[in-house]
Amino acid sequence: MNPLALEEFAALEERYNFLATQLEDVKKARQHLAFPPSYRAPKCPRAQSRGAPPAGPPRRPSRPRPPKHR
Repeated sequence: MNPLALEEFAALEERYNFLATQLEDVKKARQHLAFPPSYRAPKCPRAQSRGAPPAGPPRRPSRPRPPKHR
């Protein structure tokens, strides 16, 4: 039997918990980068009725199309 097994297990468990929290932070950061708060729909339904901006990226202004040549 390994007399240091309990200490090694505690160190591995601490490392696992640290990496699990780091992974959760990365997942939250990716979600935040993919959908920043300004692009999300407001959570409050009354905020939307007060004229809150629509969810999604802002639209680019459309440019006039050149005339078609026949």
